[in-house]
Amino acid sequence: MKTERLFVGDIMQCVEYCDEKTYRTKREEVRRITKIFQTVKENAILVKTKKGYYVNVEDINVSKISLPTLDNMINLLKGTEATYEGEFFVDEQTLEPYNKIYPETPEDIPLFKLKTLVKK
Repeated sequence: MKTERLFVGDIMQCVEYCDEKTYRTKREEVRRITKIFQTVKENAILVKTKKGYYVNVEDINVSKISLPTLDNMINLLKGTEATYEGEFFVDEQTLEPYNKIYPETPEDIPLFKLKTLVKK
C-alpha cells in the first residue's frame, strides 16, 4: 500500500443530531442543525479510498478484503461529516499524512505489516 493513501486522525461519532426549521420565507426555508460529537478513537490509522472516504486499518480483515474493494465496503467507510445521529466519521481537522508523522516508513508498506504496527 502506498503511504500517500495513509492518514492519522480521530474517529468521531455523532451522539446528537437535531435538524429543525427556524423560519420560512417565500423563497427559502432556514434550518438550524445542531450536532454533538464524541471521540471514539484518537490517532487512528486510516486508508483513504479512491472515492475520498476513510477506512480504519483496524477494521480491515486482510485475508478477506483487497484494496480495490474498500470503496464498496459501505459498513467500513467513514466520511468527514456526520449526517445523522449515531454515524461515525473522521474529524477532518485532525487528519495528518501518515508519512509526515512517521517519515521513516517506506513508500510502499504491506497492509498486513501496517496492521501489526497498529496493534503495538
